[in-house]
Amino acid sequence: MRFKLDENMPVVVADILRDSGYDAETVYSEAISGISDPELLDVCRHEHRILLTLDLDFANIVDYPTGRYPGIVIFRLSSVGPDAVLVAVRRWLLAAAESAPGPGTLWIVSNNRIRVRTTPNLG
Repeated sequence: MRFKLDENMPVVVADILRDSGYDAETVYSEAISGISDPELLDVCRHEHRILLTLDLDFANIVDYPTGRYPGIVIFRLSSVGPDAVLVAVRRWLLAAAESAPGPGTLWIVSNNRIRVRTTPNLG
């Protein structure tokens, strides 16, 4: 899997993902911090990367419909410190490995559950 970390995610998460064999970039490593949300998702789509973010705005499926992007994972946590985010990312990776999500999946990861929204198969 390929990931892009939004500017609100701890940078150490990208390092840990890379150490685990994933392809992970941050908006900082690509010098695109501060771009708009739609622009960021366009970059993710172009690079075939799943966006990891703490920004709840991305949960709006009217503005960011599932199926148009490689995937969005929103971490909605009571603590957004690096350790808490790393625990949530690891928990999500295990869930994703078990369910093998398709492109366009929206994940909302909270402290005690993981919600998944996928694009319906239209045939």
